[in-house]
Amino acid sequence: LYVSSFNSDQVLRYGADGAFDGVAVAAGAGGLDGPDIGLTFDGDGALLVPSWYSDQVLRFDAATGALLGEVLGPDDGLARPRGIVVADDGGMWVSGWASGVHRVAPDGTVTLLVAGAAAGMVHDGAALLVATDEELVRAFDPATGADLGVRAQRPLIDGITAVGLLSLP
Repeated sequence: LYVSSFNSDQVLRYGADGAFDGVAVAAGAGGLDGPDIGLTFDGDGALLVPSWYSDQVLRFDAATGALLGEVLGPDDGLARPRGIVVADDGGMWVSGWASGVHRVAPDGTVTLLVAGAAAGMVHDGAALLVATDEELVRAFDPATGADLGVRAQRPLIDGITAVGLLSLP
């Protein structure tokens, strides 16, 4: 279990039994500042961490915590990253609360796919489901960014940040 510790600027690791297993990414490593909700692994097993205050997605060796580089940053238009979804083709989508959804192609090309504030995000196999500042979950075409409509909305949602696809037991 990998846990982002937002206020201490590190990523912690816990065993299956819940016992603390160590620091996976040291405080401030590579400029990490406010690791947020979307940490995940890429296809090579590296740990991807959104860094809220430095406006970056950083890539770390999952075993050692060593910085492997910046995947996306402020020079790419990223601001306040929240979620990361790795695509089957090796690329990824990154949501930014102050920058929308960016697509990073496998070759590293970055494009703004969806404008506006974006928080949590999942890919359901057909669409990107994105939590927005309008307290909605909107579906977008993952290739073009075309709006496919609202999937969940107010008044039941109040203060949305995360979206998840869960398997029924």
